[in-house]
Amino acid sequence: MVRESYRNPSPIRSGIVHAGLSLSVFGGIAAVIGAGIHFTGNASAAGPRQVIALFEVAPTDAPSLTGRLPDQTLEADRQDYAEPALQYSSFNYDEPSLGVPSLDETDDAKFISAAEQPQIDGIRINGKFVPAGQSLSQVTKQETTPQPAAMKIAAPVLAPKAISTEGLYERSSVGNLPIIAEDGRTVAAAYARPFANPENKPTVSLIVGGLGTARNGKYTKAAIEELPPEITLSFVANATNLKTLIRRARAAGHEVIIEAPMEAYETGRRRAHPRQLSTIASKADNANNLAWVLSRADGYFAIMNYEGGKFATDEAAVAPVMQELARRGVGFFETGTLPGSVLKAEAQRASGYYSLSSEVVDAQADSTAIEERLSELERLALENGKALGTGFPYPVTIDTVKAWAERLESKGIVLAPASSTFTIPNVQPVTASKARAATSDGAR
Repeated sequence: MVRESYRNPSPIRSGIVHAGLSLSVFGGIAAVIGAGIHFTGNASAAGPRQVIALFEVAPTDAPSLTGRLPDQTLEADRQDYAEPALQYSSFNYDEPSLGVPSLDETDDAKFISAAEQPQIDGIRINGKFVPAGQSLSQVTKQETTPQPAAMKIAAPVLAPKAISTEGLYERSSVGNLPIIAEDGRTVAAAYARPFANPENKPTVSLIVGGLGTARNGKYTKAAIEELPPEITLSFVANATNLKTLIRRARAAGHEVIIEAPMEAYETGRRRAHPRQLSTIASKADNANNLAWVLSRADGYFAIMNYEGGKFATDEAAVAPVMQELARRGVGFFETGTLPGSVLKAEAQRASGYYSLSSEVVDAQADSTAIEERLSELERLALENGKALGTGFPYPVTIDTVKAWAERLESKGIVLAPASSTFTIPNVQPVTASKARAATSDGAR
């Protein structure tokens, strides 16, 4: 006889058992799906995502500027270098104007010829323009003596028509390229702003760069027209109507630099410039890209690096570039924000014109901070005899620099063009024929 026993059914026990079974089954299914997504899914397609700021961000009309600081991430600078730049004629220029005439790039005959703009022979000494045949003391005495308006002398105009360019350029497949003339003339000397400092006063120089981009037309205009003529201006190489911009700058008295794009360690969301000098490019490709920069215009006396943190550390890539600049008589300015740079060593080895900036005056775009950096330049000038800084065409920079420049003379410091800080090559000039021969040998 079999004895059977039965357990009384329990609703609670049954519910727990069924719930556990359900969780196990659905949990297993979810785990399988999650593992599949983890190993096969696209993380960039995840979303939606919301970023919450701890402060209110107001939209600003910021200029597009060269990122000369290693960690600089200005949103305005994150533009595609290949995007079409605005036509110069479309810039919305507001008054006041300093009377620089509007130029027609297609008609050189209209550009500030001798008949339209008389050229005055002379040189700038200690911040004062001294006409030929007069001394600094005579000019100083004239300034303290009331004179009729007709006798007052205007500042010199650095117009291309006033400079003999014969023998300074050669034709190439990309355009006219600078060379050293047979008599030793170079663009580094011919297009630099005249300057003398017989009293050997401390000098401060400043380069305002990042000019000519599509987004900062009004800032470019302000830099050209409002900054003192001793301030050197630097334009991006891909600026539309670059020749016109350079002519306007020189007509206002500024000497001019072109910025050569160089490989950075990172570019953020902005694509690298298609013509940048690179550590992975061949020697021939870098030579072609440098030739493109040099052929963009005339009237400049030097080039300056645009970015270049990575390129500047590669001796094999830098050396041919510095040698080519020296062979062509073009100066080079380094922004001084490139750790581990070999640009100076290679420029000196190539016996080229070279200068290094020691301060970025508006790394912090605030008038107080800018004043502090300018004061540091003054200290360096008093200590070393000269100092060079760089900046951007922020409105606050332009206003602060204008007020600062007016106070320099009272401090015994002279505002000088950046070309006055060059380390001048202590070698015999290379003639144009030798430069062409060296270039041909390098190409082979």
